[in-house]
Amino acid sequence: MHLPHRFLIIFLTIVASASALRSVAAAQAYVIADAQTGYILEEQEPRKKLQVGSLTKIATASVVLDWAERKSGDLNQVVTIPQAAFVGTTENNIGFQPGDSITLRDLLYAALVQSDNIAAYTLAHHVGSQLGSLVASDVSSKMSPVDAFVTQMNALAKQLSIERVTNSITCFATRMNFLAKWVSTE
Repeated sequence: MHLPHRFLIIFLTIVASASALRSVAAAQAYVIADAQTGYILEEQEPRKKLQVGSLTKIATASVVLDWAERKSGDLNQVVTIPQAAFVGTTENNIGFQPGDSITLRDLLYAALVQSDNIAAYTLAHHVGSQLGSLVASDVSSKMSPVDAFVTQMNALAKQLSIERVTNSITCFATRMNFLAKWVSTE
């Protein structure tokens, strides 16, 4: 009985290692470090500057969750996916369609787990429309809901003193047709 278990463990370890090696080999840049000592075990182009899409999704989720906490926003609220969410994107990981109804909570999961840009845009559109009322009226009249949301993302990055995240968010906003003229890259 122990032999099949050992074989299974060894087999799964080999499969997991091969999968990790394939991911590393496909990466443009990477650093593998010992978590205990910080010693660099392996690296490829460690100083190369690349966009970090996952950070933009985390910033999106952070702004949404901050809004929900501060303004008593309901993550179980059902929203409609706007047609504008499909402009400029070629990926549709989940298969959303314009006009689909989905909760904010499920959109968060889709944006974070599936890295879905349509879900991220829909979150930005909905929460940004709520944030617009918090901005001075002369400024908010010139901003779309998504512009207001991206402004909050940039404020978060600035608050955290993360210049690279701000630039990555700006790239994300541009890619999603977020009217980049409003996005600060400071």
